[in-house]
Amino acid sequence: MHANDEVPQLFDRTIAADIATAGFYELVAWLESLGLSTRGDRSELERRVANHYGVSESDIARARGEGPESAEPTRSIVIDSAKRTRYFTVTNVDETNVQLSGGVVVTLRDEETGSVHRIEADQITLNETLGTLAASGSVVYTLERDGSTERFVGEALAVDLDSFSGGFVRGVTERERTIDGEQIDFLFSGTYITRSANDVVVIEDGTITSSKAKPPNYHIRARKIWVLAPGEWGLLGATLYVGRVPMFYLPAFFKPGNELFFNPSLGTRTREGIYIQTTTYLVGEPEERDSPFSLLQLADEAGGRTTRRREGLFLVPDPDGADPAASAAGNDTVKILADVYTKLGAMVGMELSVREALPLRQVRLYAALAASRHLYEYRSGGVAFSPFIVSEPEPLAEPGPTTAIYYDSWNQSRIFATTVPFRWGLDFQATIGQAPLRASLRLDHYSDTRFRSDFGDRAEDIDWLGLIARDESSTPQPPIGSLLWQISAAYTPNVTPLRPYLTQFSIQPALASLRYAVRTIDPELLSYEVREAHESPQRSFFYPSVMRLPEITARAAGTLIQVPGSPARRPAAVAASDLPPLIPPWQRDEEPEASTEGDPPSIVIPPVFASLPAPSLTAASSASLSYSVSNTSIVDHTFDSVGWKEPEDVDFSIRHRNATTRASGSLNWRSSILSGLFAGDASLSASGQQRSVFDRAPSVPESEWSALELQAWRFASFSTTTTLNARTAPFASSRLWSESSFGYTVNLLLYRYLFDTVVDNAPVYRSQSIDFSDPDFFRAHQVQSTAALRILQNSQQFTLTAALPPLDERYTGRLALRSEPLRVTVASGATRVDDWVYDPLTATVEAIAGPVTVTNNLTYDLNNEELTLIRTRATWLGAHAELEARQSTGFDFGGPGVGWVADGDRTFRPVRAEAGVTSNTPIGPHWRDRITARVQTQARASTHLLRFTDSALTLSLNGALAIHRFLTLQLRMSSVNNQLYVYLPMLAERIGRAPRSLPMDLLRSINIFSIEDRRASAFNLQQIEINAVHDLDDWELTVGYRARPEIVTSDEGRSVYELKGVFTMNLQWRPIRELRTTIRDDGDDLSFDSDP
Repeated sequence: MHANDEVPQLFDRTIAADIATAGFYELVAWLESLGLSTRGDRSELERRVANHYGVSESDIARARGEGPESAEPTRSIVIDSAKRTRYFTVTNVDETNVQLSGGVVVTLRDEETGSVHRIEADQITLNETLGTLAASGSVVYTLERDGSTERFVGEALAVDLDSFSGGFVRGVTERERTIDGEQIDFLFSGTYITRSANDVVVIEDGTITSSKAKPPNYHIRARKIWVLAPGEWGLLGATLYVGRVPMFYLPAFFKPGNELFFNPSLGTRTREGIYIQTTTYLVGEPEERDSPFSLLQLADEAGGRTTRRREGLFLVPDPDGADPAASAAGNDTVKILADVYTKLGAMVGMELSVREALPLRQVRLYAALAASRHLYEYRSGGVAFSPFIVSEPEPLAEPGPTTAIYYDSWNQSRIFATTVPFRWGLDFQATIGQAPLRASLRLDHYSDTRFRSDFGDRAEDIDWLGLIARDESSTPQPPIGSLLWQISAAYTPNVTPLRPYLTQFSIQPALASLRYAVRTIDPELLSYEVREAHESPQRSFFYPSVMRLPEITARAAGTLIQVPGSPARRPAAVAASDLPPLIPPWQRDEEPEASTEGDPPSIVIPPVFASLPAPSLTAASSASLSYSVSNTSIVDHTFDSVGWKEPEDVDFSIRHRNATTRASGSLNWRSSILSGLFAGDASLSASGQQRSVFDRAPSVPESEWSALELQAWRFASFSTTTTLNARTAPFASSRLWSESSFGYTVNLLLYRYLFDTVVDNAPVYRSQSIDFSDPDFFRAHQVQSTAALRILQNSQQFTLTAALPPLDERYTGRLALRSEPLRVTVASGATRVDDWVYDPLTATVEAIAGPVTVTNNLTYDLNNEELTLIRTRATWLGAHAELEARQSTGFDFGGPGVGWVADGDRTFRPVRAEAGVTSNTPIGPHWRDRITARVQTQARASTHLLRFTDSALTLSLNGALAIHRFLTLQLRMSSVNNQLYVYLPMLAERIGRAPRSLPMDLLRSINIFSIEDRRASAFNLQQIEINAVHDLDDWELTVGYRARPEIVTSDEGRSVYELKGVFTMNLQWRPIRELRTTIRDDGDDLSFDSDP
């Protein structure tokens, strides 16, 4: 059968779809070719074409996907455009084909997965029999799904329309990746790319690069690349090329999308050796981590956390599991630790963090056992560590050769009096109980101080680059300094029924606590293996230092009197029937009926309202009397550790005990009358403390015991104090004077009982009651009055404070006036001891007018009746000027070697002047927005007007220049000139210096071709820093120089300034941030640092 014989049959099957998918203008052209009318809308045109070919409306509806039979299909093919169409049948295999050519665009939709496949090509062939699609010539394949778009470009494409699997010939795809916050586009290409029905992508002879250069500056070439699932991919035979030079070969690599349940970590360290650390999660999962190779992010990572279950060696998402974020145990973790070190040894342990494990809560546990060896340091051209030690040399009776024996030595530890061949670590914390009774437990116990240092530096992933480069950037944990065992509790009952008389009650007993300290063993007591080892854990030991049993703190607080006694009750609810009916706001009241009893009166008397209720005195006034009491009792048991030189010596004997008690209580009265018209508070407080020492051990010498007793006697004391604060605001209702007030404050020591002396080895205490004539009993006694008048849109205030007898008579006053643009503040004070002594009178006047601010500070000595300081400062935008005058003696220059000599003439005169300007200027953008710059300059000059050699001019420059995708340049420099006077001939000649020209001196300071000019210039460089970042497409070259003067000792032994600079050069690979090289030269050392 020939292909043309099947055309009518194919035409009949596709005519309905052609009519349904044709556009308006396509239908018009169709009708014109048939010689039919083209009038009407699209539905009329469609109906006219259908009637011509005898196609029913139901067939067109089914072709459009609207009929009842079209609900099942979930995949559709739409031919968006094609210039030519050809139908043919291959006779031998009985396959029907449709060939489209000329700018073909075909869209394939999968309603089941929500994906859209769009294919553009010069020619596309649809095989209806096999359900395949073949495209050739400038093929562009776009896949849209889940909000993301993948785009492939190649020479040819074959797709299975049933599964959407297919293959690409010489395909290229582009993907955007974020590396250190920078968006970089990567190109993935291959000679043949296949995608299976389950979305597994395989790239044959694949190439990866982000370089835009032709040929690329770098690329990774792999024999095969697999992209299996989100975050899961693999490489086979991968080689990194820089240009055409192969730099690194990776035989095979697999990145699983699902994490291993035991989370291995592999690495090497100089001291511990090669190690393997494994962490197995029984509950929970590790934190999300970045990929170790930022470049090789071939597949998008799966987002979000889900409940997982273990399948084989991996944790896979469990679709039936609960949402971990919604679970109460979502952050709980239980993990098993197992580590092996080739030199150090091995460790197994468990780490647990559980929010709730009834009856315990907030449980944290770390428990581990370790078998480790001593490590020994050897130096031979470097530092190396070995677990083997040479046997200790023995003295020989006769001279002759000796035989060295190498052996290893395993660490030991002690559990109380038993020596065990392993080390251990235990850290446990938990709480138990609910309100009102809670308890907590903390238990730290380690075999030695270095357990965490040796086994605490762990990881749960493999640092591939660090492994390749043998990088040891991790920092071990510091040695353990102390241990603590503690059991504490808190009892806080519900006191709501007793309010307000009891608002707080708690008992917080630390039932027991034991603190361990660290002691280093004398090297002479250590064995040869321990003494020679590097940081041996057996060089020190923990010993019990102090046990606290018990420690109890009780607190109670409440209110005895409260006026008003309870909050005002709400008015009773009004019945609905008693309420007037609701009237809509747009409805007017009905017009009253006209009166029939004659004309209305000309004057209407308003209704009589009831008298307004008088304000409640209770509501406007309040008072309360509250109390608080607390007591703390502690008994400390100090162990007799003086003679404990080794762990075997620890016998838990007690050296002495001491008991401490602290108690305090207070009554507090607060009141407010007429909404704060009168207010005050008063308190009466008492506190006392006592300590005793007892159970003296025979080993305690008499001098130490006497010192402990004296310390306890001095600790004992008792005191009673009272405080009264009264305030009134007599003009609170006045709009002008509402902020005015008057206050009185007194703080008295009523009674004290304290240690005095020792008589016959017994303490003697003295008691003192208040003496109103003794100022030592008055901690504060003063009155304060504030007159505040609110006018000119501000509050004008005058505050006067007076100290009352028996304190020294003292008065202070402060006046603050404000009326824009002026602000004035004046303050002073006076104190009389034997005679009146006045504080300096200070005044500040500030005027602000737009960008201009002028501030003047004045100080006047009232005792000597002289003006001591006037400082005036003016600022305008970035410029400022300041002049200071004060009482000062004059100075005369005595010549070289003598310097300035005071002339003894003290008077008020200008002494210092300063001026400066700051400019911040943006430049650009220029050259099609490619060049931008910013320049910030600052100049500040200051001089002492009496000793003009004390002057300085500081110049600083900060600049930045950016040329898009080429160069970023930064410059920071500052220079100081301490010889401003040489630029004024009149001043230079006074001290015998030759005058200079400021511009010429400035040019000499930057003359890089003459060191003599730079040394002769009065401008001294304080700091200079230059950084240039050159964009090299796929690399960043950063060149930096930083220098500042430092004091060094010359060959002659003199201290001189020398400019010390540091030059750095850093080459950073942009797509592979882990690869960089740094060169650093500080003038003394030249170093190269390559990472990895």
